[in-house]
Amino acid sequence: VDVQSGRFVVQVEAWLPGLERVLIDRFDIFAPPPSAPGGADRRLDPARYGEDWDALFEIAGRGYRVTGTDRALKPVATVIDMQGEAGVTPNALAFWRHARRSHPGRFFLQRGQPGEGRKRAELRRPESAHQGKQFAARDVPIIRTGTDRLKDEIAASLTREVGGSRKLSVPRFAPSEVFAEYAAERRTANGWRPRPGCKRNEALDLSVYALALAIILEAEAIDWSNPPIWARPGPGNSFSASIAPPASD
Repeated sequence: VDVQSGRFVVQVEAWLPGLERVLIDRFDIFAPPPSAPGGADRRLDPARYGEDWDALFEIAGRGYRVTGTDRALKPVATVIDMQGEAGVTPNALAFWRHARRSHPGRFFLQRGQPGEGRKRAELRRPESAHQGKQFAARDVPIIRTGTDRLKDEIAASLTREVGGSRKLSVPRFAPSEVFAEYAAERRTANGWRPRPGCKRNEALDLSVYALALAIILEAEAIDWSNPPIWARPGPGNSFSASIAPPASD
C-alpha cells in the first residue's frame, strides 16, 4: 500500500515457487470507512484522520480465486509505506498498533532508505525513543527497505523474457498507468532517479515494498519440497478459503 493525498494505492502480487510473481490486482481506496468521522461526506484523508486507515482491513479479507478451482487465496500479509504528508507517520503507527490486536502478523510498515550500502530489507525496532530530532516509536517494528538495491532487482525481474525464478509479470490487462509507473525512474550513478517529466512511480515502489516483505517473511529460504503452511499449494494453505465454483461457459 502506498499512501497518497486523498487515497491509498493498493497493488496485489501473487507469488509462486522460486519467487516468481504476477501482479494480479491494482486499485485505489478513495472512500473512508463508514465509521470514520464525516466519512459519508468527504474523501479519504490518511494524514488527518487516523480512523480512515481502517479501510485497509478490507484488504486482509479479500480473496482471489485460484483458476480452475473452488478455492480462493487471501493475502498472507500487507506492507504499507509509513511516509508521506505531515500526519501520515503517526497515523500509520497508530494503525499498526490497532491492527496488531485484530490481525496479528498481517500488517507491516515500511520506510525506504536509498543508498548502495543499505541492507536489502530488515525488520527493526528503534533502539531509543529519540533519533536525532525525531521521536521514534520503540514498540513498532519497521521494515527498513534498501530501495536502490531492490529497484535493481525489480528491473531485472521485469526484463527477464521467460517465466521462472524471480520473474515479475505484469498482465496486458493491467491499468495503463502501471506500465508508465514501472518505467518512471532510471538507474544513475547516484541511484534510482525520476525520468524527466515522470511524477508517478507507484507501481515500482509497490513492487519494492512487496519484495521487502517477502524477504522479511523469509520466502527466499523456503524449501519448496516442504513449504510452510502459508505457502503450500492447494487447500492445505492456511490462507485458502472455499468459494462458489466458477460459472461454466
